[in-house]
Amino acid sequence: MSGTKRNTSQSNIPEYFNLKFKYDGPPYSYQVTVNNKIIKMMGFDAQHIKDQLAPKKAQKIKKIG
Repeated sequence: MSGTKRNTSQSNIPEYFNLKFKYDGPPYSYQVTVNNKIIKMMGFDAQHIKDQLAPKKAQKIKKIG
């Protein structure tokens, strides 16, 4: 074993979970109106939301995130 010292308080947490930035990329939250009912959905873009709803039609798609 090498002589490197490890942080014992977080030794069971992998390095890649210790991220110092906030990720704001896709998927995004959308508020979708279908048959006069509001639904919250997650998707990459409006076309992706439409594809998830098929064969139903969205009356309104609003990005909320």
